[in-house]
Amino acid sequence: MLEAARNRVIHTLHAHPWTKMSHKMECSAAWRFLATVALASFASSAFADTSSVPWPQTQSDIQAESEVHFGTLANGMRFAIMRNATPPGQAAIRFRIGAGSLDENDNQQGLAHVLEHMAFKGSTHVAEGDIIRILQRKGLAFGPDINASTSYDETVYTLDLPEVDADTISTGLMLMRETASELTLDASAFDRERGVILSEERLGDTPQYRASLGIMNSLLAGQRATTRAPIGKADIISNTPVELVRDYYRANYRPDRATLIVVGDIDPAAMEVEIRQRFGDWKALGPAPIKADLGALVKKGESAEVIVVPDSRTSIQIAWTRPYDAAPDTFAKRRAELIENLGLRVLNRRVSTIAGKANAPFINADVRTQEDHDLFRQAANEAGSLSSAALVSAQAPIWSSDAPYGSFSRDDYSWNNDVWGPRPGPQTISVSGVNRWSVWSDQPNTPGIKSYPHVAFNIGKPLSSINTLSSSFNQEVPTGGAWDVAYDIWDSSNKHEIMLWTNYTGNSDGSGNVKPISYHYAPSGAAVPVYSNVNVGGATWNVFEGEGPDGHKVISLLRTSKTNSGTVDIKSILQWIKSKGYFGDIKVGSVQYGVEITSSPGGKNFNFNNWSVTSK
Repeated sequence: MLEAARNRVIHTLHAHPWTKMSHKMECSAAWRFLATVALASFASSAFADTSSVPWPQTQSDIQAESEVHFGTLANGMRFAIMRNATPPGQAAIRFRIGAGSLDENDNQQGLAHVLEHMAFKGSTHVAEGDIIRILQRKGLAFGPDINASTSYDETVYTLDLPEVDADTISTGLMLMRETASELTLDASAFDRERGVILSEERLGDTPQYRASLGIMNSLLAGQRATTRAPIGKADIISNTPVELVRDYYRANYRPDRATLIVVGDIDPAAMEVEIRQRFGDWKALGPAPIKADLGALVKKGESAEVIVVPDSRTSIQIAWTRPYDAAPDTFAKRRAELIENLGLRVLNRRVSTIAGKANAPFINADVRTQEDHDLFRQAANEAGSLSSAALVSAQAPIWSSDAPYGSFSRDDYSWNNDVWGPRPGPQTISVSGVNRWSVWSDQPNTPGIKSYPHVAFNIGKPLSSINTLSSSFNQEVPTGGAWDVAYDIWDSSNKHEIMLWTNYTGNSDGSGNVKPISYHYAPSGAAVPVYSNVNVGGATWNVFEGEGPDGHKVISLLRTSKTNSGTVDIKSILQWIKSKGYFGDIKVGSVQYGVEITSSPGGKNFNFNNWSVTSK
């Protein structure tokens, strides 16, 4: 069993002296939930015949939700079904294969992720390209409605259905059944997909990513996870024959490693009948592969290391590691963890107060107990110690926080609650996927911005070396209150801040209950634009110029026609600003997107249904 390290960590992070992120506190990575379930659905082990492993609630005094129907087919595949009529007429399907990059042989590194891509490139009953037409007929699209992800110990296929008629449900289950054992894995289709996967690898090779790998390699030396990053190795992806992908598929996509979850406005009894009909004939192709040696935690004693990552921020970390606690989930265990977390929260509040003072010895710091379940939940799976919390709604978050500086990272994205303004009210940020998140905020109707909950994507390149930098968004905003939904783009020196307002409660001429920062204000109180009706980046904007409290330049572009969806050509906007002499060949730091909330009395919801950045 992998002795997954549980790391007690202190960070002192270099950050810019004033931004809406300047006092960001980093917290441990959340459990990698499927979008529709809590951890009770993940009792399957990625390295064992899960038909012999009991559901976790059988080993705990915490009972699963009584409305969840758990079952196991004769072939070992597990399923969980729950009726949830909120929202009505919709359903969510999640299909989890308990295998990921940890299951790859040395010559297969990256092929678990490759196989995830190939799941949409043709199967026995769905020819390559036909899946697009099938989805379109049902009002579905890639990204928002159907997607997949690969991690160290699992591959998850997600499908959200806008309707629950028999034909739509049947189509959704059919697509999952095709993924289970019917993928054709055509050699020519694989060759066409190599470039897409290699592009993902290049985009993900950021300083932040390299730094995290360096820290992991230091703390967990000798463990298999340090040599099995899900993105894999570029040379293997470029040159491996498709037969190795087929080998991985046949060995690891097995019913005894699979869990199917359906949640929504459905009849559970009828759903079980269809699941049994669809998946009952699925058979494993041969014996289960030999369990990989995941390594053990090496006790090194006191040591010091320097990890050099160009263009990365400077940090100091002190870490103690201890073996993973694989005991079953119980009330007593949760109580002990709660007490520990309360103590850490008190300490974090104290160091945050110190960081906010003049001439503080550090810009940012936090103390945390980190259980990196995205890497090491495997150990808990084998022990049957996963949480027996109930299945929840069709939009259950993978992470949620009401902490003022709560933060969470996945892949190249990070989310921050960022409640920092004068006398703020309560606020909760919830993340349901890399491209989907939401905020509930109850801010008083008083002057001053209270918060900027947002998602961030690091760029870290000079403007001249960027070929493409664009972003797409789709959101739902409330009526009332005072707020602006905006991109916040920084250069790496933090001397320039560029804000792009896509929707807001004020007016595009700089008047109203929210206004951009400006050097000049009219007698009416409206901010005065320096350029009007500028057509750039796919929209028309009014441009305002001002200065932040620390003297950095703030350039705000307000869309003259407010919108809740669209695509912004960020590179074109930055080049236009450069042409006006505001800066030269700046190094673009991060692209953030969120909502600046001045007031949202009574509590208001902001839903970000889809958000992504394309950078090349």
